[in-house]
Amino acid sequence: MSNSGVSIKSVAIHYQLLYLLDRNLREDDIKLSLKSLSKCVAVVFGYERFDDLLHDSAFGSESQEKTNYVYNDYSSLSETLYYIASEEAEEEDQADIISGNIFDAIVSVLEELNVKLISGEGLSEEISDFFQADAFSLIDNDQLSAVLVDANIEVDNVSVDLSSYNFVPSKGFLLEFHGEMTGNHRGEPDVKGQTVEFKVELLCPKTLGSNGLGEYQIQSVLGKGSYW
Repeated sequence: MSNSGVSIKSVAIHYQLLYLLDRNLREDDIKLSLKSLSKCVAVVFGYERFDDLLHDSAFGSESQEKTNYVYNDYSSLSETLYYIASEEAEEEDQADIISGNIFDAIVSVLEELNVKLISGEGLSEEISDFFQADAFSLIDNDQLSAVLVDANIEVDNVSVDLSSYNFVPSKGFLLEFHGEMTGNHRGEPDVKGQTVEFKVELLCPKTLGSNGLGEYQIQSVLGKGSYW
């Protein structure tokens, strides 16, 4: 083992995933070969080959604990799982059923690890809900403080909307929001203050493989008053 270049932690999480996937499939009376199980695990986390996952020193339990989501394009994943299932199916019409069961088993395995398999659309909606619920905390953001001082308003409303999102394998899942802060003029409660417009970039950073993602973080905030 010492000469293989494979970390103990990496092997531990790797075999845990294989074991859980095999166990879940056997509950549906589906038995995949080790080769096919390995392909399933690899593709879910964004690796071309299982060996790439196994020899990735960053693929370990510490990274898994930081992982909230595993991003996948459902259409592409389903195609790959169908191909894997067709290699295992005794009859051609069984491939659809088997690939569907594999997909469901993958979802269950990740849920056991407190991780959610999610599409780009699903992740953008979930992060939008979280961020919109916490939008008022932006008034304490250092990158907006100078703009708010110049605008001289008592903020009583913060609204944000999703502008765009994009999955970047080398970084993670990027989201951009735009929004505005409104309120009355500081010291003159009957006078409407300036509107502060802002743009926020969030990132769910890459944690496990290419597709494992952590909790969202604010990357940058840009703002300007309505007088600009």
